[in-house]
Amino acid sequence: MTKLRAPESIEDAVHQAIALLGEQQISTAAGVSISLIRRWADPDDQGRRIGLHQALAIDGALVQQDHAPVFGALFEALAAPPAEEAADPVAAAVRMTVEASEVMDWVDRCMADGVLQPHELITIRAKVAGLRKRIAKLLRTLHAKIEKKGGRK
Repeated sequence: MTKLRAPESIEDAVHQAIALLGEQQISTAAGVSISLIRRWADPDDQGRRIGLHQALAIDGALVQQDHAPVFGALFEALAAPPAEEAADPVAAAVRMTVEASEVMDWVDRCMADGVLQPHELITIRAKVAGLRKRIAKLLRTLHAKIEKKGGRK
C-alpha cells in the first residue's frame, strides 16, 4: 500500500531520493542501513530523523548523478523570509519569469531523447511545485496590496 507523504516534507524528499538513486546507493552515500532509509521515508515512523550531514550526503550523490538535490528546496524554504508584505511584487514576478524559463529549458534538455525518465519526471514535478508555490505567494501579496489601497481583487 502506498503511503501518502506531505509535499515538501523530509519523508517525501527521502522517497524521491530512493526513486532516483535506489536504497543501496543512498545507504552507501549516507553511511546508514537500508532499513533506516525506509524509516526516514515513512511518514508514520516518527522515531528516527535524518541528520543534516546525511541529507547533504544524499543531495551530493544526487548531484553527482545529474539530478536536482531533493533536500535543497527544503533548506531554501526554511531560509525564506516569512513576511509576504516585504516582497517587491515586480521583482518577484521577474524572478519567477526567469525561473519558469529555466524550468522549461531543463524540460527541453530532458526531452532531447524524446523520453522523460522517471527520475526526470520526479525532478520536474518538484521544480513545478516550487514555482507554483511562489506564484501563489506572489498572488497573495498582490491581493493584499490591492486591498490595502481600497481596490478590488
